Amino acid sequence: MKIKKSCDFVETKSGKLYLPRPSTWLGGWARHMWFERCVGKKPSIASPDLYDELKERFGECELVEYEDGIISVLPPG
Repeated sequence: MKIKKSCDFVETKSGKLYLPRPSTWLGGWARHMWFERCVGKKPSIASPDLYDELKERFGECELVEYEDGIISVLPPG
């Protein structure tokens, strides 16, 4: 299957979700809305240093939306 969209994120043990800081405001807003629609939870934006720390501590997941509409979360690793 061909990937339509994807983004990396971190989920803490308490279930809080973090996205890395976007490179543009508009791109970040679109990603934020897409992520929330797919996952059903509001993520927080982490600074580069915080995101690296969280990624090291909890691992980095990937949210993937395929062209056929299937959405999956790939676990850390």
